[in-house]
Amino acid sequence: MLSRFFSMNSVSDTALQKGRIRWKMAAYQFLTLILLIQGSLASENMDDHQRSWYQRYADYPPYCSTPEQMTQRYIPKLYIPNGTNFGVTRLSHVTTVLNHGARTTLGPETNGRCWDGYWEDEDTGVWNCDIRTYLSPPSEKRIEEEEDEVARGGIPVSRGGTPMFLFDLVFDALKPPLSNTLNGTCQEGQLLLRGYDQQLENGKILRSAYLFDPKSEESGRSDSNPHETMTLFSLEGHADGETVSPPWDPHYLYVRSGDSQATMMSGQILMRGLFEHELEDHGEREEFGLGSFPSIRVHTADNTMDILGGFQKNCPKLDGLRRESFSAKEYKEFYDSIESQQVRAFMADQLSYGHGLFDCMMTTICTDRKLPEQFGDYEVDKNTWFNRIATYHTRNHTFPLRYNDAQFSKLSIGPLWAEILDHIEPSIAGKNATRSGRHPPAKLAIYSGYDSTIMELLASLGENVWDGLVWPPYASMLIVEIHELLDENRNKTLVESNSAFRLIYNGDVLTDRVPGCQLDLELCDIKFLMERVDPIAVRKVDCDDPTVRSANTVRIEKSVLSTTWGILSAILAIATGAFAGATIVIYKLTGSLPDKLKKNKNFRSRNAFQHSGVSHQIAMEGPADASPAFMDPHDDPGLT
Repeated sequence: MLSRFFSMNSVSDTALQKGRIRWKMAAYQFLTLILLIQGSLASENMDDHQRSWYQRYADYPPYCSTPEQMTQRYIPKLYIPNGTNFGVTRLSHVTTVLNHGARTTLGPETNGRCWDGYWEDEDTGVWNCDIRTYLSPPSEKRIEEEEDEVARGGIPVSRGGTPMFLFDLVFDALKPPLSNTLNGTCQEGQLLLRGYDQQLENGKILRSAYLFDPKSEESGRSDSNPHETMTLFSLEGHADGETVSPPWDPHYLYVRSGDSQATMMSGQILMRGLFEHELEDHGEREEFGLGSFPSIRVHTADNTMDILGGFQKNCPKLDGLRRESFSAKEYKEFYDSIESQQVRAFMADQLSYGHGLFDCMMTTICTDRKLPEQFGDYEVDKNTWFNRIATYHTRNHTFPLRYNDAQFSKLSIGPLWAEILDHIEPSIAGKNATRSGRHPPAKLAIYSGYDSTIMELLASLGENVWDGLVWPPYASMLIVEIHELLDENRNKTLVESNSAFRLIYNGDVLTDRVPGCQLDLELCDIKFLMERVDPIAVRKVDCDDPTVRSANTVRIEKSVLSTTWGILSAILAIATGAFAGATIVIYKLTGSLPDKLKKNKNFRSRNAFQHSGVSHQIAMEGPADASPAFMDPHDDPGLT
């Protein structure tokens, strides 16, 4: 078994042999020094890089999440208007869903050609990365601990075993004319230093909102929240060196991630920004070496089976809902508009593109690479081709997600809502177990996912919550806070339940956009969130859709007709059908069949009916299937 670490600041949980204290302490001090130096260098280098990261263009789309854009996302203090009697409140739970940080492009097999010359140009087609992957096997002691972990009921910290090597993976083995997919040392979709910086900032954003650290006042830091009603973690005992559980204990923290380099590493870096000072304190108090660094369990699943980004494949009902949305009057008005026609004509005439053009555009501009001259640049409120193409792609993709009260998104993201409610419901009812009973509820649940995760969650909460006009930027955060209302003398006409929620997206409070919630109030009765989410929060989704099966049948028949064998079969079928039809007509007119056919009367009649039915099906459903909505190669710009 191998443990994977995705941060250049990660350390393994291998421990030095027990009894060799001096060697262990030296190694520990050395690793701690490396950790601190690398953290310092990373910070200094990022400050230097930040000055050069975004220079080519005058403006950058919100998608890029530049340092200036990230500063606009801090979580606002809870605002309760004067005269609004909510009484005493206490924060009991926070769910945070994040999009991965800035990453590399996805490669030609996924994104296509992008545009002529993209992969041949060194500026756009070669990707080299500074952040690498470390591999470490588990220590002997950790293996023993894992064997009895169920009985221990927690995540142990390894303290024994023999020293192990860390493998530092560098994707530089292939030499010209051979190369990696991205023609350099980067992996497809790998987190970049820009993304590292974004998630570090996200961790600090969470820290400043939800963590109280008395040492921050002593040291002059202003990175923790001093307001009791918004404190999710208090580190008073931890700061005094008392024997208390660390804030990353599974009773406090639940981490869920997609099984990709960008999502795993994004979650890991966010954790460093959130608990960096406590991690340093933990290291100073421990007497042993590498194994004293804490481990955090990350819950994940196979990419092909995971629901963190919603169901995107193998669900016929989703196909049917998407098709239904493309038949809607609003979509046809968008698709047939002069603007949409001009954008499609421009892309067809000026670009060599595939369905991944949107990803190509954004990964290019957000890494300060060269865009084709005919694109123009991104300019705020300007009608450049870059803006127009991005707007078209976004609208084309998000329309099905929001159509008909977000039926597509509700079905797609329902299983993830079931996971999220595992931690929200106990904080409402005061229970000690989740719906599934698999994991203890946590104070803070972090889901490191994708843009599709955030889009579908937002869409499922109500048509006014998200307008679908702006694609979720890198490192976006969607936050659901659960607040206990402790005062029995409060105004119960505002919140009848004993719990309320606050919804925040990239620093903007969206609570009053959820159906049932009062305008201009940041807290809303939890019952309105549950009324919206509980009916769709199911782990087993019914994906069966007969209309999709019939449509697939038509497509298969069309595919058959595109082959020589299929054409000959069709001619034979038509001839047989015509002959059988003529025979039936003769029978109707004369009351008898030709002598040679009398023995096979029933068999021939059944065949005539079946062929007639197939022809009718193709004639009736073919044109609908070939509508412009389905011919457009940009139906799905890709979700990553």
